[in-house]
Amino acid sequence: MRTLIAILIILVPLARADIFDVGGRRPTSIIVTQGGTPPDPLPALPMLRRLAGVVAELDTQGLITLRGAAKSAGSRDQPGADWPVAFSLFLSAGDRTKRLDMLRAPDGRWFLVDVPDDRGRRAAVILDADEILPLVRDWPSYTGGYDLPAPDTPGVPTELAPPFTPGWVMLDDAAVRRRLHRGGSWDFDPADRDLTRQTMFVRLPRGYHPRQPAGVLVWIDPTDQGSPPANYWDACDQLNLIAVGVMDMGNERPVFNRLQSAFDALATVCRRYSVDHERLYLTGFSGGGRCTSRLWACFADVWNGAIAVGALDVYEQTHGDGRTVYPPAFDKPRPPMLALARSRRLAVVSGPGDFNYVPIRAGMKVLDDDKMTARFFDVPGLAHEIPGPERMNEVVAWIDEPVQLRRAEARAAGDLAMREFLGSHTPDAPLTEPERRALEAIIARAPWTPSAWSAAELLGLAPVVADEPAVAPAPDAAPTPAGGP
Repeated sequence: MRTLIAILIILVPLARADIFDVGGRRPTSIIVTQGGTPPDPLPALPMLRRLAGVVAELDTQGLITLRGAAKSAGSRDQPGADWPVAFSLFLSAGDRTKRLDMLRAPDGRWFLVDVPDDRGRRAAVILDADEILPLVRDWPSYTGGYDLPAPDTPGVPTELAPPFTPGWVMLDDAAVRRRLHRGGSWDFDPADRDLTRQTMFVRLPRGYHPRQPAGVLVWIDPTDQGSPPANYWDACDQLNLIAVGVMDMGNERPVFNRLQSAFDALATVCRRYSVDHERLYLTGFSGGGRCTSRLWACFADVWNGAIAVGALDVYEQTHGDGRTVYPPAFDKPRPPMLALARSRRLAVVSGPGDFNYVPIRAGMKVLDDDKMTARFFDVPGLAHEIPGPERMNEVVAWIDEPVQLRRAEARAAGDLAMREFLGSHTPDAPLTEPERRALEAIIARAPWTPSAWSAAELLGLAPVVADEPAVAPAPDAAPTPAGGP
């Protein structure tokens, strides 16, 4: 019996791993695309790879992550023939190649499937969503092209048409216990939202164009209204942020459905629009602020920053005035996630007239003691409400400041290099090899900027746009951040 058990322990992981083998060999290269065959040769620069439909090139650790996340699919857990392909993986070992497709089930589960055999059968494994999150979080899923503006009207909140994209994170029982409630004393129901019955609103920033990928600001509403409020619009326009919210996800809804809706809204926007994956933020007011602070702390591997307005949840018991005690809202993140959360900015906004002012200040002490990058925007005279646009400009700019500072330097260097190139290059003359290298250096130094697009056009790697797309202002024209953390 012991021998049989030992054999089964060996065979089960091997059965899961077989799908990754290429002619009986472990792959040495994995190219991820949005469905098409990767170009040969593969462009060296990330921006040019992205234009060619290449999402990523996995290293050894990426393969280890995929293999570790693969779980055997039972006879009742087989992928549907009409499920959309999210990504295609091209595995190579020596002179042999193999294609695997990553599919999304309607309920959000990830499947990895082989191409059908002669009988139409295909091997399949289920991928644990939480385990593959480090990979898929940064894989761009936008397929809309870069030479035409988006169909929605920038500056105007618009109801999105279904279908919607399930979030990278699925808050089932296992995910909730791993991330938020590890202790046995917590009583909760995992998310059971139905994407087919949801309504989402998106507001593109004025000047949005796919050539300049936009950040995302997910709004969590305390009411069922769902549309991102006007208080944020000016900041979103100046900083090139897409705002999105979900209807019927107010305070009366189950909390894990509300948290799940934030992931679904983010994934839907990333699928439909050209998105900057270094600038994925979330915000909410009142009960939405409580949801925001939970997601910021426990899913720092998804969100780059957050803004909690009028409420704050923390992972320690706190004390208010007199004998008032506020219990923790969730378990303290494990050390690796807590360390990552320290690098993600959290803005907390309230004022003396807010009935949550005292518990918010108590929660801020917990974050300060843990050396989190959290800042309290104490607004004089503010009641339980969202501050006006001028103050929200300051708050949003502070969240976005680290990326803007890095991008400002790269953009300035790219602009200078392009001016120098144009000053020395003879118009309409063929490019010399040194000139081609100079243009490639601009793309490498300042990807996705107007200078990078000009360089790609001159290299013949991107079509020339007749009218220069309207873009967000340079970082030095953005709302002025108010100091450091």
